[in-house]
Amino acid sequence: MTRATKRTVELIEKIVEGLQDGRYENELCDSLGLEARSLRRWKNKDEELRILVHGARLDGIMARLEADKLVLEKAVGRDEILRAKECLAHSRWEAEKLLKDFQPIQKQEVAHVGPMVFGWEGESPKAEDTRVVSDEFLNAVTPDDVAN
Repeated sequence: MTRATKRTVELIEKIVEGLQDGRYENELCDSLGLEARSLRRWKNKDEELRILVHGARLDGIMARLEADKLVLEKAVGRDEILRAKECLAHSRWEAEKLLKDFQPIQKQEVAHVGPMVFGWEGESPKAEDTRVVSDEFLNAVTPDDVAN
């Protein structure tokens, strides 16, 4: 005999609304009388629910960022200001991890394989001026070898 599930449409709506308001998943589950692992199990079994909860969580991160900014603006005294700064820093960190707009620009190093042709733009190389330079030769060039 299987156990009855607590999952209802109303409960899912409350979870989504709470996450959109910026509440944390574990704290939200506790307040609704639901074990957090039950919600995780539901998400693992239901792709649609996982997408819905993830979207609500992303909205909640934006809500928390705005709320933390307001708290910092209204903070009075050293301790309140430091606490507000820490909360805002954590919300920014979470936004960087999950929100595309907050992710830092990634820089990549590009490696070139094969022959390289040097010359001026628009200048067509003459056969006698063209020389293929090997990667080994280029790797052996030092700054002292280069003339401006």
